[in-house]
Amino acid sequence: MTGKLLRKNKPEILQIRYLSENSIEFIDKTKKYFSEINETSKKIRDGKSLLGLDLEPNQKSDEIRRSLL
Repeated sequence: MTGKLLRKNKPEILQIRYLSENSIEFIDKTKKYFSEINETSKKIRDGKSLLGLDLEPNQKSDEIRRSLL
């Protein structure tokens, strides 16, 4: 599922699964989507990705935002 499909279909997200550094899988249905993204953004602001990689602050969250547009 691409960012473009997400924008067109506007699904309600149940779960976000990180498939790789630049790939995210979304599972539909509730507003849990927002808390998942927010928790991820907090971890990213600390300079670490969920994969344990060092990143510039907000680098990964910017990638996530672009994938949702």
